[in-house]
Amino acid sequence: MRKTITNLFILLILFPMNTFAANCPPRQKAILDPGLSAIVAFSPDSSILAGRGQNDTVYLWDVTSEQPIATLIGHTSWIESVAFSPDGNTLASASSDKTVRLWDVTSRNLKTILTGHSERVNRVVFSPDGSTLATGSHDKTVRLWDVASGQSTDLLIGHTNAVLSVAFSPDGSTLASGGQDGTVRLWDMALGQLKTILTADVNWTYSVAFSPDGSTLATGGNKTVDLWDVPSGQRKISLTAHTDGVSSVAFSPDGSTLATGSHDKTMRLWDVVSGQHKAVLTGHSWSVWSIAFSPDGSTLATGSSRIHLWDLAASTTTPAILSVSPTSTQSLDIGEQLTVSLKIVGGENVTGYQATVVFDPTALIYFSSANGEYLSDGAFFAAPDVGENYVTLAAAALAGESNSDGVLATITFQVVDTKASGLFLSQASLVDPDGERLCPHIENSRVQDGIVIEPIYLTEDINDDGVVNIQDMVLVSSNFGKRGENKADVNGDDVVDIVDLVKVAAAFGNAAAAPSMHPQTLLTLTAADVQSWLIQAQGLTLTDATLQRGILFLQHLLAVLTPKETILLPNYPNPFNPETWIPYQLANPSDVQIVIYDTRGIIIRRLALGYQAEGYYTTRSRAAYWDGRNDSGERVATGVYFYRLQADGMSVLRKMVILK
Repeated sequence: MRKTITNLFILLILFPMNTFAANCPPRQKAILDPGLSAIVAFSPDSSILAGRGQNDTVYLWDVTSEQPIATLIGHTSWIESVAFSPDGNTLASASSDKTVRLWDVTSRNLKTILTGHSERVNRVVFSPDGSTLATGSHDKTVRLWDVASGQSTDLLIGHTNAVLSVAFSPDGSTLASGGQDGTVRLWDMALGQLKTILTADVNWTYSVAFSPDGSTLATGGNKTVDLWDVPSGQRKISLTAHTDGVSSVAFSPDGSTLATGSHDKTMRLWDVVSGQHKAVLTGHSWSVWSIAFSPDGSTLATGSSRIHLWDLAASTTTPAILSVSPTSTQSLDIGEQLTVSLKIVGGENVTGYQATVVFDPTALIYFSSANGEYLSDGAFFAAPDVGENYVTLAAAALAGESNSDGVLATITFQVVDTKASGLFLSQASLVDPDGERLCPHIENSRVQDGIVIEPIYLTEDINDDGVVNIQDMVLVSSNFGKRGENKADVNGDDVVDIVDLVKVAAAFGNAAAAPSMHPQTLLTLTAADVQSWLIQAQGLTLTDATLQRGILFLQHLLAVLTPKETILLPNYPNPFNPETWIPYQLANPSDVQIVIYDTRGIIIRRLALGYQAEGYYTTRSRAAYWDGRNDSGERVATGVYFYRLQADGMSVLRKMVILK
């Protein structure tokens, strides 16, 4: 019987990429080359990046200038892991030489060497309060260390093979460890005992990471990423798209996005709430072993043979829509060719483009590509950048701009297997006559059984950006009470109310909606906003399953926006001159005050922040701000200062330093 691609569901799925502002996927902004650096870690103030240098050295880079600032020498074998302490003053490095070294970040001097493991140390991590280190080793154990004394305080035994990854929960009460035995173990830090064993369908667990609110644990192994509900120990969802082992996982600072790195040389971004795929990043020529978001959310670092830095900042958007679709619906057999078109709809003043198409090399092999007719005559079509599993196309018009609809390019693949497969459109941008980079929308389409299925346009997409997300919910709420014709009136009853908002929330669970959270919009919401919506929604007698799903989504969103405990976090930057931001989170509504002391315990400044709702006050727009002045408006002297959070019946103290 003739095998066909279409009968075996070769799906050309183009995921919307609302991963960051303006629907733009991150764009590469720098490559750092220390010789070989598969590991990366940001300092708490996002100013320094640490990574492995040649074999047994640790490199430090200034993130702003992208220049190396120090090389730490002392290990006698391969560096496996690095981690900054929460206050940013200490860097820990773990090595195949069976030791962990602690370095003073300011002086670059070695502080102490931790010994005790009998085989290589694969991972090191600080507890949230900075007092404890946890290390995982090939000797099948997890060790806990007192940072101040450098002494081992506990040995956690249970894994039956090498421990490859460890991570503390944000409140420090739980330690997760992943191993070569395929299990993930959760340890009670107060008792030093095993709490739960999570068993995934993997042989190895390369990486583990807690979400910022501590409710979700991400684990990476084989080709799958699993998201687990921490309180219950139940698996919530499995994320599949990588074609080789997943070696690293990391949550964005706001918890809405999960980044994953793989031996398939790609990085992928996922929406944590819905599990929807957001974007795929390419460019590494070797396995991606490490991935990290900067704490300020501006940069993503990925470590392979070199370190790539990705810009997460907003870019200008355009109403244009890009899609990929086959030029023919004919069924194809192994050895035949599949040609697809990169199409644009609604283009305005386009003078150039760049787009990356990622494919499964076990199903398709890139054969050729050609410029389309969309750009003006004489357009320059750059030589394609072809990797094992991706092709990047770019072209520019030499004169004049193009508008409306058309074909930007065609790509031809040779079929090597009729297995289910996918094509992902990523890192797509357009250029206008002024040379400005514009981010188009990416539209869903697919091919199944030889028929091109057109995208489904959803009434819940209030702002017509091609995706249902938090922005649409905010637009509905801002139109509450308005009557007459209104895009926010989703159910068409001539009034915008809570039912319309719940219908938008329900669309997050609709696969056709390809939902995605916009981090900057998420940061504008508070738990109080969502609690108000829930109270109104729960006052309705809703029996419709779709609306009930919307209420469930609001409940989940409320949980994401509500911290489990009130915490004072490290200020940033630290050291600083002359200003700093003091982040914190509130588990309950409370009057909030930050009190700043000198080393004698004398109060020099009170920051009365007033009554605040529960939530995360971690960004510069929401954190407490101190300009380095006392209550009289005078600048204080260089030195050590202390700051105390007084809120929610708690009083928590931390240290900071002014350097002039």
